[in-house]
Amino acid sequence: MKRKALLSIVPFIIALASCANGGHYNARSNPMDSLFASGSTGKSVFQSSISLNSDGLPVYEHIDIDLTTMNATMVFSQVSDMINKPSTYTSKIVKVKGPFRPYESTDPNSCYPAILVQDATACCGNGLEFLLYGVPRCTMQGGNGYPLFNEEATIVGRFETYLEDYSLYIHLVDAVWLKD
Repeated sequence: MKRKALLSIVPFIIALASCANGGHYNARSNPMDSLFASGSTGKSVFQSSISLNSDGLPVYEHIDIDLTTMNATMVFSQVSDMINKPSTYTSKIVKVKGPFRPYESTDPNSCYPAILVQDATACCGNGLEFLLYGVPRCTMQGGNGYPLFNEEATIVGRFETYLEDYSLYIHLVDAVWLKD
């Protein structure tokens, strides 16, 4: 399964990244590392603005986009719109349910955790990547705080984008796995 790039706004994002970084932009850096405040805890750089429950997990009292209440056609359409117009969804709280299907990473000890979002005919799926709050990197088999491969999971997190190799990707950060 290939990850979809959003190339139309990449030059703008690169320009912003260059300005924010004193004119220096390193597209070869691992975007997963930049999302972790301490490198291995899985807590994002946004952790200071999150209210936590007694277990130390983010609390999301309001869901902006609940993909779990939509039919397969609407879910696929909504995720496609999120891919095509990410700035519309930035910082929105999203809830999604589906099988855990991580993407392979160039790092053999890591992966890109994702929930598979299938269309109504089950021919064309997209993966919605996520990073669980406070959980280290995942493996292709899952576990270590992540669902197991192909396990049905419900995830809630904040929608954000990141750059990797000059391509823009979407994912949910500060995510929580809602276990039944």
